[in-house]
Amino acid sequence: MTLYGYLIHRTDEDTEDDRRTMSKGARTTDQAPAELAAELLAENRTGHSYYTGPRRCWVWELTDDEPLPWTAPEGAASFDG
Repeated sequence: MTLYGYLIHRTDEDTEDDRRTMSKGARTTDQAPAELAAELLAENRTGHSYYTGPRRCWVWELTDDEPLPWTAPEGAASFDG
């Protein structure tokens, strides 16, 4: 199992940068990053159904003692949904 960090942002043009973050966290899984991102984006659409616009999910491997950053680290895989 791998520990992944993730960050989901709104990607609409009308949102200021400091208001784009919709979700961030960590999850331990055997899923590939693309599968995890698809699941996270689906959960985010359900949990934030008031917003119907585009989203982007970044996923990266995380170590146990590493804090979650406010922006996706360089090299993070990104997926639109």
